[in-house]
Amino acid sequence: MNLHIVSTQNTEATRWKNGGGWTRELLAWPRPEAWALRISVADIEADGPFSSFPDIDRFFAVLSGEGVMLNIDGAGQELNGYSPLLAFAGESATDCRLVGGATRDFNLMVRRSLARVHVWPAKEAAVGWPQADWTGLFMQAGGHVREPGGAWLDVPPLSLVWSSTITNWQAELTDPAARGWWMQVSLNSTETSA
Repeated sequence: MNLHIVSTQNTEATRWKNGGGWTRELLAWPRPEAWALRISVADIEADGPFSSFPDIDRFFAVLSGEGVMLNIDGAGQELNGYSPLLAFAGESATDCRLVGGATRDFNLMVRRSLARVHVWPAKEAAVGWPQADWTGLFMQAGGHVREPGGAWLDVPPLSLVWSSTITNWQAELTDPAARGWWMQVSLNSTETSA
């Protein structure tokens, strides 16, 4: 089977070193110890700074909760569950303040020295990037996916579906208005997928 489904329901939560939240890592690809792409869902429980990630392009979105105020290199940015996916540099000095209590958030990180990423909303069609080495879909409300000619597979809420071998698979969202993103990654170097 070429499609992989990873759900937060089956992913262990890891406490942040500063005690301000939890992370459920859905994928570190192509290898956990040397990833070009990392996708996770985090629960932010307290105000505080984001960790610095040099050489990383970050993408962040609020999935639930009233939202956050991010201060990125001195510029304020308020985000809630309707805000577009926010892209920023991982090395930027970023401080987070909760607007009205804990939030659950989507995090995508790409190591820019190793890869490039193309991201677009899940409600739009999968366009297919010919040079992609990896294709994924994060689904907040879940849905169904299938490989070409295959049977439909159930996808639980807050799940990532991905493949490093096919780009033309199909998806149906349980709720097209829910949050979700297609992602395609192209490696810059001789890195190969696992």
